[in-house]
Amino acid sequence: MGHLVRQMAIWRQMPAGTKALFLTTCPAFSLFEGAGVYLEYFPSDIHSDVAEADWDGWFALRLRQLVQRFGVRVVVLDANVPFSGVLMLRREFPALRLGWVRRARWGQHPQDLQRLRAQNQFDLVIEPGDLAEDYDTGPTRALRHSVTRVPPILLHQADEALDRETACRALGLAPDTVNICLQLGAEVADNAVDLVAGVCEELEICHGVAPVWCRSILAPARPGLEALLPTARIFPLTNYMAAFDLAVSAAGYNTFHELHQARIPTVFVANTAPGMDNQAARAAFAASAGWGRLAIRTQISIMEALRPLLEPEERAKMRQHFDTRPLPNGAARAAQAILALAAAA
Repeated sequence: MGHLVRQMAIWRQMPAGTKALFLTTCPAFSLFEGAGVYLEYFPSDIHSDVAEADWDGWFALRLRQLVQRFGVRVVVLDANVPFSGVLMLRREFPALRLGWVRRARWGQHPQDLQRLRAQNQFDLVIEPGDLAEDYDTGPTRALRHSVTRVPPILLHQADEALDRETACRALGLAPDTVNICLQLGAEVADNAVDLVAGVCEELEICHGVAPVWCRSILAPARPGLEALLPTARIFPLTNYMAAFDLAVSAAGYNTFHELHQARIPTVFVANTAPGMDNQAARAAFAASAGWGRLAIRTQISIMEALRPLLEPEERAKMRQHFDTRPLPNGAARAAQAILALAAAA
């Protein structure tokens, strides 16, 4: 989801009349239909239930068809994997320019290092900024000189957010309660659902407190649990953040920066599953900056970090540590770099 969101954020900053098409593996593509671009869904190997090698071939074929049919001059990939289908385009279309939007904070796994070496085959590599960049000790740190670095890329800016009353009304929350956003992500990969259920159960005995399980719109339906737990499935959640007084959250790229943008004191529960970026370091940055607290993925640890924040004085102290300066729009700078690449094609 984050990959498509970043590309749509960049698209929003393109001048009127710019022509673009999107080929995405994100099942939530329909959220962006009607955005003024050609949008096509190409299921990933997981969602299409085919072998990875077979999928690579079909994906490469579809890319070639689109480039030829629409006369594409620049292909911009936003993914952690530099797909062979993208890299092979240069052989058939020598004048084509290739761009890669890839996050920093990669791990040291041999597969990661191999994938990063592919960036030499791109004409432009854009690295979205990260507030916690000083806590990045991974391999992308040594590559900063060779990429175009831009501020954090977010789909929606702070001035697009709803006010407290409107956001609470939309989510069915009372403005005068302590509303808590719970979004631990990776519901299939770990114990996130159990943690959310346990935290909600403990908070039920707290007067004036309303926890909300903020689920990804891509998460599988759980009607039984959603009937028991206050649940919100809405996109983009960032526009409704004013409804919340604090959060318990994973430290993924988009969520982390959206919480900072909304100035929400947060208990960060990093997802350390294989294949994730270094969320623990990002959470540690927020804790050192004073606007976040750390917890491990147990109910006891989460509640220990959360209970003090139920007091308004503690939340007020944490809010004082936010950098109140608005984040520069990284999407705008990324759009400029891509347009410059297209002009040179």
